[in-house]
Amino acid sequence: MANSVALGFAAVAVLLLAGAVLLLGRAGQQTRRQETEARLDRGMEPRLFGPGGAIGLLNNSDYDPAAYARMQETTAWRRWLMGLRGGALWDISGKVILVAIVGIVVLAAVGWFAAGGFGLVFALLLSVGITAVVLWQRAQKKRRRLVAQLPVFLDNMVRLISIGNSPHAAFQLALGNLVEPIKTCLEQAGSMLRAGKDLDHAVAQSAYSYDVEELDLVAAVLRMSVRYGGRADVVLERVADYIRDRESAEMELHALSAEVRLSAWILALLPIVVGGMIIFMNGQYFQRMWDDSTGRTLVIAAGVLEAMGSFILYRLARLK
Repeated sequence: MANSVALGFAAVAVLLLAGAVLLLGRAGQQTRRQETEARLDRGMEPRLFGPGGAIGLLNNSDYDPAAYARMQETTAWRRWLMGLRGGALWDISGKVILVAIVGIVVLAAVGWFAAGGFGLVFALLLSVGITAVVLWQRAQKKRRRLVAQLPVFLDNMVRLISIGNSPHAAFQLALGNLVEPIKTCLEQAGSMLRAGKDLDHAVAQSAYSYDVEELDLVAAVLRMSVRYGGRADVVLERVADYIRDRESAEMELHALSAEVRLSAWILALLPIVVGGMIIFMNGQYFQRMWDDSTGRTLVIAAGVLEAMGSFILYRLARLK
């Protein structure tokens, strides 16, 4: 009975592992395809959208405000999925996928040799969870870097507008002095701008792809400037100051809450570490507990409570 249960868990874990690897592979393929399409678009745009091009009559009437509003109202998990499929923040290279697969295989082998079937299941679940957390942290770090670079870009736009350039021209000229990751993000908006879309719509689309609220604010400022006029440079300068002040406040809050977040990590990881040590050091004890109906109920209840507690601690430590 215990062997069949262990094999069942192992099969489920292998399926989850295969699904994770498949998602990682598809994300990498989407990123490479997106880069290839961007290179092709840069070469084809003068021929397609020029005065004598095949689509020279293209205008902004193709844009559907209602469809864009529906896209903005999608749920958070849908936005995360769209970001993964588009490769915006989740641009996973082949090297990262290889390292993840090697780490998962090594941990699974250690679990199998240390504690048999239960060790294999625990090691697979642990390795997949660690991989997901690392990739999520990587995406969030990229997003924070993008937001930190945005005020410098806005300052460049303000200087270019103040010497007589239009917001559209200032945006295009400011793109030449960018570094990653904001370069890829705003070059996407620049490509849409060259294709005939309004500047505010292009920036809003990039904000949606990268899930950056600050870019949504910039898009709103540009939209107001296009529709009602006014000093866009003054408003953009204030937006840049606001982003800097907000980033400074977040860094201060991050420093003040370091002990709280560390305590949350310890409380969340302690049951997992203790349970893993029990499985690896005395697998027969856990197997006897699993074979008993009451023990199985306690293990399942402990897993559910651990998941709920980890989520609550994450929400508390996030401070948002």
